[in-house]
Amino acid sequence: MVCTVKGYENPAGPEDDRMKARKGKEPKILVMPLGRFGGLDNAHVAMLALIVILVALLIAISYNGPIRIAVQQNATLNCTYAYNGMCAKPVHNATDIKLYAERLLASYNYLNTSLSLLPYLAEVSKMNATFMPQTGNWYVSVPVKDSFDSNSTVDFSMLINDSNLNESATSIETVKPVKLSSNYAVSEGVILVGGGKVSCESNGILPIYWFIDPYAPGSISSLQKLIGIESRFKGKVNASLEILYTQSSGEIANNNGLNGTLAFGKYLYCASHQSGFNAFVKEVNSTYVNAYMSPSELDALAVASGLNMSAMDSCISSAGTPINRQAVLASYYNVTSTPSVITDCKYLSIPQTAISSVCYANSSIC
Repeated sequence: MVCTVKGYENPAGPEDDRMKARKGKEPKILVMPLGRFGGLDNAHVAMLALIVILVALLIAISYNGPIRIAVQQNATLNCTYAYNGMCAKPVHNATDIKLYAERLLASYNYLNTSLSLLPYLAEVSKMNATFMPQTGNWYVSVPVKDSFDSNSTVDFSMLINDSNLNESATSIETVKPVKLSSNYAVSEGVILVGGGKVSCESNGILPIYWFIDPYAPGSISSLQKLIGIESRFKGKVNASLEILYTQSSGEIANNNGLNGTLAFGKYLYCASHQSGFNAFVKEVNSTYVNAYMSPSELDALAVASGLNMSAMDSCISSAGTPINRQAVLASYYNVTSTPSVITDCKYLSIPQTAISSVCYANSSIC
């Protein structure tokens, strides 16, 4: 007989149910077979290996500093002149070459041919210089006008050796300058003499030396341009006529005697110191035909021009000395042919480009 107490149940049945429910909720223990690495599978092994590598890399960085990765760049990267994968480095730059080319152009001025006009017709401001690494030369080109009144141009080109600054070749394979001048063609129609001879004490008035041999082609006709410049820049320039006897007068003297030949220069020099000079130039231009002018002819022209003949006679008798000094002045500026013009004691030009020279020397008066 089983006794029961009120409020108390026999645990035998219900307890078994609770135990079964508890046992169903407890986790299962998985038992894996042991492998070669003490129970670790391949994934865990790979992860451990990666950790070991990273730790070793951090240790290496801490001792050796940051890792530098060298990148080999192309030899022609940022290279101005490249050739065959190599970077060519010229000895001279474009400015050096242009200065040399300006000297070369100025050297043509001393040729006794039409090429003497080359530096006066060259548009120097438009000069280009290009280095050619395959030959080691510079190619220089400059536009040259066909004539003083023309706007059409042709290219004058030259090859200049980079290593020794020697002219290799030019597009004009005819007569070339014998030697390199110390002058520079600095602007169209303007040559800087010897890098600049002296600085004139002009007091604001630009000095102009107008060199002529009366019997040289173009000299007498150039006097009209001299008068025109004096009129245009009145009070701003001081133009003086300089007589230089050259081969042209020498050839006249061979047939007409030295004293009679030299008289032409003396009359022009003395007339230039009188107010009637313009009238005398006009009379001479209307009479002169590129032939000998006798003292009697010149005397008649002086009278017709209204010159003071007493002053003329006095000047002519002593004109030899100042004219000789003018020859020394011409030698100083290396003026060997006429007509030639020196402006501001350092710029050489010819009558056709004299105004360009005046404006280059002092642009404020143009």
